[in-house]
Amino acid sequence: MKNVFIIIAGLIFLTISCKKENKPSHGDASSITMGDYTNMLVKQYDTMIVRDLFFKSFTIDLNDDHIDDIRLASFNLNGPMMGCYPDNGTSITCLNQNTSLASTLITDTVFFNFDTTYSSNGSTLIIFIGSRQSCFRIKPGDTIISVKDQNKIEPLHLNNKISRTDHFASDSITITHGSTGCMPFPVYQTPDTIIYYSTTDLNHCFTLPDENVFYIGIKCQEKLGWIKLLIFDEYKIMLLESAVQKGIE
Repeated sequence: MKNVFIIIAGLIFLTISCKKENKPSHGDASSITMGDYTNMLVKQYDTMIVRDLFFKSFTIDLNDDHIDDIRLASFNLNGPMMGCYPDNGTSITCLNQNTSLASTLITDTVFFNFDTTYSSNGSTLIIFIGSRQSCFRIKPGDTIISVKDQNKIEPLHLNNKISRTDHFASDSITITHGSTGCMPFPVYQTPDTIIYYSTTDLNHCFTLPDENVFYIGIKCQEKLGWIKLLIFDEYKIMLLESAVQKGIE
């Protein structure tokens, strides 16, 4: 009888062991691969976000907890200014401290360039004065307006990986930003002299090239995920999908 109990106990142990071994595993949840849907809560959108005059945005609830986590925005900072090009761009914003973006911390320097050129039209002297605020140095004599550390999006592509130990920031970050400026306009005029003045902002440094599908890595609490999108014409966003881990056991 004792041997029978030993055999039964052994069978029970083997059954439990087999069940444990057959338990599905999520693998190493501390990192994920862009485009790998294993154990991911995925949402498909195919949503276009395009500013009207100044601004248009779209919010994303990544994990279905009825709390918005991310806002994507299309913007124009100039408005309908006569003779000025739109100051177009896109941005991504974390709407709570539980959400952060895979990014790189860079030092952003803004330069000021001042230039004067001369020409003539018959007996009239024409002077063009141009000022440029730029994210890069145009000439050696350019002055520095500001120097500051900023988080910038690290564009990811299919099969790229992110992990929890990467740099994440709960921030509002510009994704794309085009250059803008105003056509030269006269500020002084006499019978023999005309002075024109123009301004230009060159803002495209450290922003992402458009017209290519890419991923933005995200962390929602401790769960990793991504947002997949396409940006074109500097301010039009096609939101394709979002994904976040279902579990991190």
